[in-house]
This record gives sequence, C-alpha cells and structure tokens, in this order.
Amino acid sequence: MSLRSKRDGRRGILPFVIERGEREDVTGRAGLPLVVETMRALGMEDLAQAALPEPKRRRGFTPAQKLEALVTLLAAGGDRVEDVRILSEDQGLERLLGGPLPSPDALLDFLGQFHDPACWEARPSDKKAWVAPESLGLRALETVNREVVARGAARTTTRATIDHDGTIIEAHQRDATVAYEGTRGYQPLVAVWAEE
Repeated sequence: MSLRSKRDGRRGILPFVIERGEREDVTGRAGLPLVVETMRALGMEDLAQAALPEPKRRRGFTPAQKLEALVTLLAAGGDRVEDVRILSEDQGLERLLGGPLPSPDALLDFLGQFHDPACWEARPSDKKAWVAPESLGLRALETVNREVVARGAARTTTRATIDHDGTIIEAHQRDATVAYEGTRGYQPLVAVWAEE
C-alpha cells in the first residue's frame, strides 16, 4: 500500500491507493511494529540492558530483543511462546521490525531466568491459591516496567484507573498448577491504565 496525494488525479475518502507488491513484503500485522517502535522510543533496550541479567551464552539475541519479542507476541494475541514461530514466518513483519525474532527455545531460556524454585519453598500445603515472593529476575523486570511506564505517561496525568486482571496461559509442565477454571498453567496478572 502506498500513499499518494489527491493531486495525482485519484479521488477517494482516504489518500492512498492499493498497489500490487511482492508477496513477502505484505503483512497482516502492520500494527505490531508500532508496539516495537514505542518500546524503542521509550528506551526499553537501555533499561533492559542495565537491569536484566546477562544471558548465560553471549551470542544471539540480547535480553532486550527477547523482551521486545515477548511483548510483540502478547500484542499479537499469542497464547504460548511457540506462537512466535507464526510471527517469524511473516516476512513482511520481519522486514518492518528490522530483523528476525528469537526462537521459542531462546524465549523459553530467557523466561527461565525469572523462575527461582526457592521462592516457592514457603508455599503452604493447605492453600490452593498462593502468590510466591518475586525472584530477583522478576524484580529486575519490574524495574524495567516501572521506568517504561514512567517514561510513557504524560507528566500532567493525575489520575490512574487500573483494570487489573489475571490471564491464564495453558502449560503442561509438572510444576504448573491448576487455575480456578480447571486449566493447568500459569496465571500472570495484567494491569491496564485507562488514562494512558
């Protein structure tokens, strides 16, 4: 799709015309690069570099690139890390993002850094629902999140209406627990700030 002015003789409601392009240049996910652009504009890469632990192997994708891929995957409606393969097959999206996305294995290794079994040792055996204390990795991720939100928020905002809800991500690992509706998996919390 390309933009043209109304001066070139074409009239329509919006100032664009449809042009035939190469198949690999086309994507149905053209909004996702805006998510990535926002993260980059807010300096998420530098924040992640400073706060998140370095990967065990120093080749491949950086922690910031993996975090960027996970946020992109969530924005695309992905249910599981494996869904990043669907995004990776989209050559038009890859071109808009400026490069490939990490593999599911790379993302799982990255996510594994945030899990600390010691945080679960104090879990009461008589409780079905229990929130473990945050690991060092999760606290580092919280630091990145807080700063990104602070950088993105308007300085004049004086009100915050927060919609806070759990979402269920199905998993078949042994340590995954049963969620309230019977699915085995994990239940991260999602908070949406209405004014921002």
